[in-house]
Order: sequence, then C-alpha cells, then structure tokens
Amino acid sequence: MLVFPGIHISTRAVFRDPELRRDSRPVDTGAVLDHAWRNDCEALVRKRFPAMDEAFRRLARWGRPMMTGTGSGIFIEVAGKSEAIASAHEIKSLYNSRAATGVDESPLCEKLHGGGA
Repeated sequence: MLVFPGIHISTRAVFRDPELRRDSRPVDTGAVLDHAWRNDCEALVRKRFPAMDEAFRRLARWGRPMMTGTGSGIFIEVAGKSEAIASAHEIKSLYNSRAATGVDESPLCEKLHGGGA
C-alpha cells in the first residue's frame, strides 16, 4: 500500500541536517530478502516532523510503515491484493492511500531496453 499523509518534507533540509546518519553499512541482498531493509532518513524525519511520527504510529496497525524516500510517502507491505485494497480503503479516512502492486523491474527500464511499446 502507498500512503500519503500530506506533510511537506524538504529533501534538501533532510540531507543538510547534521543529525542525518552518514556512516551506515550498505544493506546486503540477504537483508533485503529477509525484509530487514531500512531508510536512514526515517528516524530523523520522524524526530523533526511530529506529524510524520504520528502517521507511522497510526499506520502500524496495518503493518510496518516505511518511508519511500526522504519525503512523506509511506509504504506498507501486505500479504496480497485483497488485503491491500481493504486496508487502503480503511486508511482513506486518515490519509490519502491506495493499493499498489510491486514490480521486479521498472517499466521504464523495459522501455529503455527495447522491451516496451
């Protein structure tokens, strides 16, 4: 699921923040396969933007919310399409949300390499 809580967060401000962790080890393939990934910006954003922290706490009942990047987009991995649709519908009373399907490779890559129309 994708959730957009409507909070403006400046990517520039996040990367300029002296408290942003800059010494993380790269996430290895095993960690990704075990769903042990992380976003080093998340702790800082939750600290600097209380509304974002509140969104994370509220969304935890549907799964593990994670930031999509440095802004306020959040994704929650769920078991399947029907659960994503039902959960996104419930969340709509709190935030802009929608069910989404993951892909192994970006459709843009397919087009760039001649596989798309």
